[in-house]
Amino acid sequence: MTPPVFLIVGSTGGVGATTLSIELAKRLSEHGHTMVVDADLSGRRSEAILFGALAKLDDARAQEDLAVADVGPALSLFEMTPNIHGGFTIKAEKVESWYANSAQQVESFVVVDAPQPFAAAVRPFAVRAVAFVLVIEPTLLGVTGARAMQIELLRFGVPPSRIVGIVSARDSKSEMPAGEIAKSLRMNVIAEVPPQADKRFGRAVSTMTAELMKMPPSDALMALQPSASTPLGERRLGRSAERGTPQASSGEKRIVTRVRINRTSRDELKTEIHRELSKRVDFVAVAGGNPDQLKLEELRVQIEEAVAELVAKR
Repeated sequence: MTPPVFLIVGSTGGVGATTLSIELAKRLSEHGHTMVVDADLSGRRSEAILFGALAKLDDARAQEDLAVADVGPALSLFEMTPNIHGGFTIKAEKVESWYANSAQQVESFVVVDAPQPFAAAVRPFAVRAVAFVLVIEPTLLGVTGARAMQIELLRFGVPPSRIVGIVSARDSKSEMPAGEIAKSLRMNVIAEVPPQADKRFGRAVSTMTAELMKMPPSDALMALQPSASTPLGERRLGRSAERGTPQASSGEKRIVTRVRINRTSRDELKTEIHRELSKRVDFVAVAGGNPDQLKLEELRVQIEEAVAELVAKR
């Protein structure tokens, strides 16, 4: 039986997706053998560092980018690449073959830390995911980023029922409560996680784990839209970027050029969203003169309109 796969996606950078991936995997390992996947194709090796498993993975890697090491009782770490260069060469077919022939035969659960959920190399996990867990910072920009990612996941072909939210606070005071965020995004928010130093952190992660374990088995998402051919680019930009890239003398140079185009486009989109929000949202008027009493429903409409228009231009 195929183990349930939970794909953890940060709506913005630094929201705590990697920490939550590790904590979720640790708790799942109490119920059966669990594999946590470092699918950050930029090769930052965050999981390897946090688990203290750099040497183990390097010893296990030999000449391949893929490496697996035991990092705890009933817990293993699968690192897709140790550096950004490997992110350009790893093939979805290699990941699919390895996963189908070995990992899914022994694992009870799979947790994927997926900063690039639309990348082709991550696709073998994405098609099997029973839940795409969107980690949301409880701020206006955090919710805006979550909405943009939610739109992209839906366009990718992910059913709304498989997209759930986790509210992750960077500090002890949230700007927006989880209930309002769920209403604004029309998404099931299954847990509200405080900062790691907060004494409630462990209980919140346990709640998140229990809710995800309730997710029913699901058929593979074979109808997903095409994945991005570049590891660090956005799915919707992949083909147009490739068509617009001049031929280079070497494959490596051509790939680097494509990634630079994609990353610049993403940065420009984020900048435009923030600029449009500052123009369109009259924060004082919406709050009735009190910034602590934001009417999120009115904000949600304005945010959705701004994001949808900007994304459509792309």
